[in-house]
Amino acid sequence: MPSLLIKNIPPGLHQRLKEESKKNRRSMMQEAIVIMEQSLGVSPIDFPTPARATKKITRAMISKAIRDGRD
Repeated sequence: MPSLLIKNIPPGLHQRLKEESKKNRRSMMQEAIVIMEQSLGVSPIDFPTPARATKKITRAMISKAIRDGRD
């Protein structure tokens, strides 16, 4: 998939993108793509839903995963 690097984004615009991406639970890259799709009238890309932990992860769980080799 092609890439696009955007430099010298005004600080206010960067902050708005950051806030919108957080509000919509997307990465800033995903949020920028969604905004461009909406603006250009392009069919949206179906981003996967972020994984969520079903229970709180504890230090003991992390230690066990490290010991077990994260299998």
